[in-house]
Amino acid sequence: MKLVKVTIIILSLLLSFNVITQAEEFEVRQWRIGYYESGNVAFFNNILRNFVHQLILDGYFPKIDMRIFDICDSRNTWYELSRVDDAAVKFVKDAYWSNEWTEDTYKLPRVRIERAIEQHNLDAVIIMGTLAAQRAVRKSNVVFLVLGASNVYQSGVTKSDIHSGYANVFATINPFKYKQQIKTFYTIIDFHKLGIVYRNDPRGRTFAAAGDVEEMAVKLGFDIVACFSNPEEMNETKSLKDLWECYDFLSRRVDAMYVTIHGALLNHRNAIILATPFLKGKVPTFVQEDPEIVKHGFLMSVAPVMTCKAEGVFAAKNFEKIMNGAIPGELDMRFHEDTKLYINLETALLIDLDMPRSIQMIADTVYKRIEPCGR
Repeated sequence: MKLVKVTIIILSLLLSFNVITQAEEFEVRQWRIGYYESGNVAFFNNILRNFVHQLILDGYFPKIDMRIFDICDSRNTWYELSRVDDAAVKFVKDAYWSNEWTEDTYKLPRVRIERAIEQHNLDAVIIMGTLAAQRAVRKSNVVFLVLGASNVYQSGVTKSDIHSGYANVFATINPFKYKQQIKTFYTIIDFHKLGIVYRNDPRGRTFAAAGDVEEMAVKLGFDIVACFSNPEEMNETKSLKDLWECYDFLSRRVDAMYVTIHGALLNHRNAIILATPFLKGKVPTFVQEDPEIVKHGFLMSVAPVMTCKAEGVFAAKNFEKIMNGAIPGELDMRFHEDTKLYINLETALLIDLDMPRSIQMIADTVYKRIEPCGR
């Protein structure tokens, strides 16, 4: 009987030791995280929402009320996240910065960011958008997670489109996104001259994916007609006028239009105004980044699902690897985005385009009319 008792005790101790060992292997030190965004935009907060949700699912962060993710104000969201202390990840309350979509070097100069990171004793910084990434990313002991950027390789944030080239940097990239858009648009429309608007400098070309458009022009055999606009240096009224003049110019010279990011399009009330030259000129349009404006007069878009689930989950999974010892710069940055096809049938009717029935059937969102914007 004594032998049995001793055996049970030994087995219990061994099992307890195994449980402790497994827990110790899973447990990571608390990581102090900061946040720096190019400016406030809904999809940045959607990425963050899915990033945090995946950390919750994997046990790195406790369950919270997901209604804290305010798509209109990421600062409010960050404040609520910072209230959680007992977790593997600590979102540091005052370690939040926004560049508010300005390139003013006095707004958030790199030296200020460096001092702030040191002041808050951060282990990592989540960076949202290309502008913030270009401002902040460097070799450092701090891990930089670059999310929601247009193309981290072409914008010079990383040294390749597979690995970042910096031991402390991990970014997300879909290197085929814009090429796939152009190929889809060309397959449906079969155009010969494609219009595009962008700011004529390296960052503007990156935002508009001009390099990818030029590459596809060679492969598919179409010409590019460009018009240059710099919305960052204008107020909204001037920005709207400048873009409308570009669109009016291009609507008389192209047979298809690639609608790229521009400050005047951030306000959806401007969408129907800006779509008008193409409706009158009977020019098919393809929206690069914001599929919601398809309902306001543009023809179509193939864009990532606005929940940004794929990117948020991908980023969280890789961050978990980093917390457990992986080197950020050795992780593959490429991910596949879930996309949807959006089309507007009234727009197609107004430009005398017979939208193929097959396209209508596979479209995820079909707008039957051009809708006014309420915001």
